[in-house]
Amino acid sequence: MNSSCKKTKYAILSMFLLLCSSALQAEDAVSLGDDCKNAQDCNDVNRCKSAYEQKDYELAFPICSKLVNSSDDQIKFMLGYMYVKGLGTGQDYYKAFDLFKYVARHHYPDAWFNLANMYYFGRGTPVNEVMALRYYEMSAAEGNLTAAFNAGVIHSRQGNFIQAKKYLFQAVEEDNASVYLNIGNLYAESRFNNVDYIEAYAWYRLAADDPFVEQTALANLKEVRKYLNPKQTADGDGRYRTYNHRYRKR
Repeated sequence: MNSSCKKTKYAILSMFLLLCSSALQAEDAVSLGDDCKNAQDCNDVNRCKSAYEQKDYELAFPICSKLVNSSDDQIKFMLGYMYVKGLGTGQDYYKAFDLFKYVARHHYPDAWFNLANMYYFGRGTPVNEVMALRYYEMSAAEGNLTAAFNAGVIHSRQGNFIQAKKYLFQAVEEDNASVYLNIGNLYAESRFNNVDYIEAYAWYRLAADDPFVEQTALANLKEVRKYLNPKQTADGDGRYRTYNHRYRKR
Protein backbone atom coordinates (compact mmCIF):
# COMPACT_ATOMS: atom_id res chain seq x y z
CA MET A 1 0.00 0.00 0.00
CA ASN A 2 1.24 3.48 -0.85
CA SER A 3 2.04 5.42 2.31
CA SER A 4 -0.25 8.26 1.26
CA CYS A 5 -3.20 5.84 1.48
CA LYS A 6 -2.59 4.89 5.12
CA LYS A 7 -5.07 6.17 7.66
CA THR A 8 -3.90 9.00 9.86
CA LYS A 9 -4.40 8.73 13.60
CA TYR A 10 -5.04 12.45 13.70
CA ALA A 11 -8.53 13.54 12.71
CA ILE A 12 -8.61 15.68 9.59
CA LEU A 13 -11.47 17.63 8.10
CA SER A 14 -12.72 17.05 4.58
CA MET A 15 -12.12 19.56 1.83
CA PHE A 16 -14.30 22.59 1.34
CA LEU A 17 -16.95 22.35 -1.37
CA LEU A 18 -17.72 25.93 -2.28
CA LEU A 19 -18.56 27.46 -5.61
CA CYS A 20 -17.58 30.83 -6.94
CA SER A 21 -20.67 32.65 -8.18
CA SER A 22 -19.00 35.54 -10.02
CA ALA A 23 -19.71 38.84 -8.34
CA LEU A 24 -20.54 41.51 -10.87
CA GLN A 25 -18.25 44.49 -11.10
CA ALA A 26 -19.59 48.01 -11.07
CA GLU A 27 -18.62 48.57 -14.71
CA ASP A 28 -20.71 45.61 -15.92
CA ALA A 29 -23.81 47.77 -16.07
CA VAL A 30 -22.26 50.07 -18.64
CA SER A 31 -19.54 47.98 -20.31
CA LEU A 32 -21.55 45.36 -22.15
CA GLY A 33 -19.01 43.99 -24.61
CA ASP A 34 -19.22 43.15 -28.29
CA ASP A 35 -22.64 41.49 -28.09
CA CYS A 36 -24.48 44.78 -27.94
CA LYS A 37 -25.07 44.97 -31.68
CA ASN A 38 -28.44 46.58 -31.20
CA ALA A 39 -30.66 47.97 -28.47
CA GLN A 40 -32.36 44.62 -27.84
CA ASP A 41 -29.05 42.81 -27.39
CA CYS A 42 -27.87 45.44 -24.93
CA ASN A 43 -31.15 45.24 -23.05
CA ASP A 44 -30.92 41.43 -22.76
CA VAL A 45 -27.35 41.56 -21.47
CA ASN A 46 -28.33 44.20 -18.93
CA ARG A 47 -31.40 42.27 -17.79
CA CYS A 48 -29.45 38.99 -17.56
CA LYS A 49 -26.72 40.43 -15.37
CA SER A 50 -29.05 42.58 -13.30
CA ALA A 51 -31.38 39.68 -12.49
CA TYR A 52 -28.42 37.43 -11.63
CA GLU A 53 -26.88 40.06 -9.37
CA GLN A 54 -30.21 40.41 -7.57
CA LYS A 55 -30.41 36.59 -7.22
CA ASP A 56 -33.63 36.52 -9.24
CA TYR A 57 -32.60 33.31 -10.96
CA GLU A 58 -36.09 32.50 -12.26
CA LEU A 59 -35.83 35.66 -14.33
CA ALA A 60 -32.10 35.49 -15.01
CA PHE A 61 -31.86 31.98 -16.42
CA PRO A 62 -34.21 32.27 -19.42
CA ILE A 63 -32.71 35.61 -20.40
CA CYS A 64 -29.09 34.51 -19.93
CA SER A 65 -29.64 31.17 -21.68
CA LYS A 66 -30.57 33.01 -24.89
CA LEU A 67 -27.11 34.61 -24.73
CA VAL A 68 -25.13 31.38 -24.24
CA ASN A 69 -23.49 31.71 -27.67
CA SER A 70 -22.37 35.27 -27.04
CA SER A 71 -18.73 36.14 -26.53
CA ASP A 72 -19.40 37.24 -22.96
CA ASP A 73 -17.60 34.74 -20.72
CA GLN A 74 -19.27 36.09 -17.61
CA ILE A 75 -22.70 35.15 -18.95
CA LYS A 76 -21.47 31.62 -19.69
CA PHE A 77 -20.02 31.43 -16.20
CA MET A 78 -23.26 32.61 -14.61
CA LEU A 79 -25.19 30.00 -16.58
CA GLY A 80 -22.75 27.34 -15.37
CA TYR A 81 -23.32 28.41 -11.80
CA MET A 82 -27.09 28.30 -12.21
CA TYR A 83 -26.88 24.82 -13.74
CA VAL A 84 -24.65 23.41 -11.02
CA LYS A 85 -26.83 24.83 -8.23
CA GLY A 86 -30.17 24.24 -9.97
CA LEU A 87 -31.11 27.92 -9.80
CA GLY A 88 -33.88 28.94 -12.19
CA THR A 89 -33.47 25.62 -13.98
CA GLY A 90 -32.96 21.95 -13.31
CA GLN A 91 -29.59 20.94 -11.91
CA ASP A 92 -27.31 19.76 -14.71
CA TYR A 93 -23.67 19.11 -13.78
CA TYR A 94 -22.75 18.18 -17.34
CA LYS A 95 -23.86 21.48 -18.84
CA ALA A 96 -22.24 23.33 -15.95
CA PHE A 97 -18.97 21.49 -16.47
CA ASP A 98 -18.92 22.25 -20.19
CA LEU A 99 -19.57 25.94 -19.58
CA PHE A 100 -16.93 26.26 -16.87
CA LYS A 101 -14.42 24.39 -19.02
CA TYR A 102 -15.04 26.71 -21.95
CA VAL A 103 -14.68 29.84 -19.84
CA ALA A 104 -11.62 28.45 -18.05
CA ARG A 105 -9.64 28.64 -21.29
CA HIS A 106 -9.91 32.42 -21.16
CA HIS A 107 -8.10 33.01 -17.86
CA TYR A 108 -11.14 32.94 -15.59
CA PRO A 109 -9.97 32.00 -12.05
CA ASP A 110 -13.48 31.47 -10.64
CA ALA A 111 -14.11 28.92 -13.39
CA TRP A 112 -10.82 27.19 -12.51
CA PHE A 113 -11.97 26.80 -8.92
CA ASN A 114 -15.39 25.45 -9.86
CA LEU A 115 -13.85 23.04 -12.37
CA ALA A 116 -11.50 21.79 -9.66
CA ASN A 117 -14.47 20.99 -7.42
CA MET A 118 -16.24 19.17 -10.24
CA TYR A 119 -13.17 17.10 -11.09
CA TYR A 120 -12.57 16.29 -7.43
CA PHE A 121 -16.12 15.19 -6.64
CA GLY A 122 -16.91 13.74 -10.06
CA ARG A 123 -19.75 16.07 -10.95
CA GLY A 124 -20.37 16.34 -14.67
CA THR A 125 -17.13 14.48 -15.31
CA PRO A 126 -15.31 11.40 -13.96
CA VAL A 127 -13.34 11.92 -10.76
CA ASN A 128 -9.87 13.17 -11.67
CA GLU A 129 -7.74 14.27 -8.72
CA VAL A 130 -4.84 15.24 -10.97
CA MET A 131 -6.99 17.75 -12.86
CA ALA A 132 -8.64 18.91 -9.64
CA LEU A 133 -5.26 19.66 -8.09
CA ARG A 134 -4.11 21.44 -11.24
CA TYR A 135 -7.09 23.80 -11.21
CA TYR A 136 -6.95 24.34 -7.44
CA GLU A 137 -3.32 25.37 -7.79
CA MET A 138 -4.13 27.70 -10.70
CA SER A 139 -6.92 29.30 -8.70
CA ALA A 140 -4.72 29.56 -5.60
CA ALA A 141 -2.11 31.39 -7.68
CA GLU A 142 -4.77 34.03 -8.32
CA GLY A 143 -5.40 34.45 -4.59
CA ASN A 144 -8.26 32.02 -3.93
CA LEU A 145 -7.55 30.91 -0.35
CA THR A 146 -10.12 28.12 -0.36
CA ALA A 147 -8.45 26.69 -3.46
CA ALA A 148 -5.12 26.90 -1.62
CA PHE A 149 -6.61 24.98 1.32
CA ASN A 150 -7.97 22.25 -0.95
CA ALA A 151 -4.65 21.97 -2.79
CA GLY A 152 -2.92 21.67 0.57
CA VAL A 153 -5.27 18.89 1.70
CA ILE A 154 -4.67 16.91 -1.50
CA HIS A 155 -0.90 17.29 -1.23
CA SER A 156 -1.05 16.34 2.44
CA ARG A 157 -2.99 13.20 1.72
CA GLN A 158 -0.51 12.33 -1.05
CA GLY A 159 2.39 12.75 1.37
CA ASN A 160 3.84 15.87 -0.30
CA PHE A 161 4.86 17.80 2.82
CA ILE A 162 6.57 20.74 1.10
CA GLN A 163 3.70 21.43 -1.29
CA ALA A 164 1.09 20.84 1.41
CA LYS A 165 2.83 23.32 3.69
CA LYS A 166 3.11 25.88 0.87
CA TYR A 167 -0.61 25.89 0.13
CA LEU A 168 -1.86 25.55 3.70
CA PHE A 169 0.28 28.49 4.77
CA GLN A 170 -1.19 30.50 1.91
CA ALA A 171 -4.67 29.55 3.14
CA VAL A 172 -3.82 30.52 6.73
CA GLU A 173 -4.44 34.16 5.79
CA GLU A 174 -8.16 33.32 5.72
CA ASP A 175 -8.26 32.82 9.51
CA ASN A 176 -9.95 29.42 9.22
CA ALA A 177 -9.71 26.82 11.98
CA SER A 178 -9.83 23.97 9.46
CA VAL A 179 -6.58 25.29 8.01
CA TYR A 180 -4.97 25.42 11.47
CA LEU A 181 -6.08 21.86 12.14
CA ASN A 182 -4.55 20.57 8.94
CA ILE A 183 -1.30 22.44 9.53
CA GLY A 184 -1.16 20.76 12.93
CA ASN A 185 -1.54 17.42 11.17
CA LEU A 186 1.43 18.20 8.94
CA TYR A 187 3.67 18.52 11.98
CA ALA A 188 2.16 15.59 13.88
CA GLU A 189 2.22 12.99 11.13
CA SER A 190 5.34 10.82 11.18
CA ARG A 191 4.92 9.88 7.52
CA PHE A 192 6.12 13.37 6.55
CA ASN A 193 9.47 12.94 8.31
CA ASN A 194 9.02 16.45 9.70
CA VAL A 195 7.54 15.62 13.09
CA ASP A 196 7.39 18.59 15.42
CA TYR A 197 4.96 17.95 18.23
CA ILE A 198 5.50 21.38 19.75
CA GLU A 199 4.47 23.02 16.48
CA ALA A 200 1.54 20.64 16.08
CA TYR A 201 0.43 21.45 19.63
CA ALA A 202 0.43 25.20 18.91
CA TRP A 203 -1.66 24.84 15.74
CA TYR A 204 -4.11 22.44 17.38
CA ARG A 205 -4.58 24.91 20.23
CA LEU A 206 -5.32 27.63 17.68
CA ALA A 207 -7.86 25.39 15.95
CA ALA A 208 -9.49 24.44 19.25
CA ASP A 209 -10.58 28.06 19.79
CA ASP A 210 -13.18 27.56 17.04
CA PRO A 211 -16.33 25.62 18.07
CA PHE A 212 -16.61 24.18 14.55
CA VAL A 213 -13.49 22.03 14.96
CA GLU A 214 -13.05 22.22 18.74
CA GLN A 215 -13.71 18.55 19.49
CA THR A 216 -11.42 17.32 16.73
CA ALA A 217 -8.65 19.73 17.69
CA LEU A 218 -8.90 18.81 21.38
CA ALA A 219 -8.67 15.11 20.52
CA ASN A 220 -5.54 15.79 18.51
CA LEU A 221 -4.11 17.92 21.32
CA LYS A 222 -4.62 15.06 23.73
CA GLU A 223 -2.65 12.80 21.41
CA VAL A 224 0.36 15.11 20.91
CA ARG A 225 0.57 15.99 24.63
CA LYS A 226 1.75 12.42 25.19
CA TYR A 227 5.02 13.34 23.49
CA LEU A 228 5.66 16.66 25.26
CA ASN A 229 7.29 17.42 28.59
CA PRO A 230 6.23 20.51 30.61
CA LYS A 231 8.93 22.72 29.09
CA GLN A 232 7.90 21.73 25.55
CA THR A 233 4.25 22.30 26.38
CA ALA A 234 5.10 25.79 27.63
CA ASP A 235 6.98 26.40 24.37
CA GLY A 236 3.89 25.29 22.45
CA ASP A 237 1.71 27.67 24.48
CA GLY A 238 4.05 30.52 23.58
CA ARG A 239 3.86 29.69 19.88
CA TYR A 240 0.10 29.47 20.15
CA ARG A 241 -0.05 33.03 21.52
CA THR A 242 2.20 34.25 18.71
CA TYR A 243 0.07 32.60 16.02
CA ASN A 244 -3.13 33.76 17.66
CA HIS A 245 -1.91 37.35 17.47
CA ARG A 246 -0.57 36.93 13.93
CA TYR A 247 -3.39 35.05 12.21
CA ARG A 248 -6.58 35.58 14.14
CA LYS A 249 -8.60 38.45 12.70
CA ARG A 250 -9.92 40.81 15.28
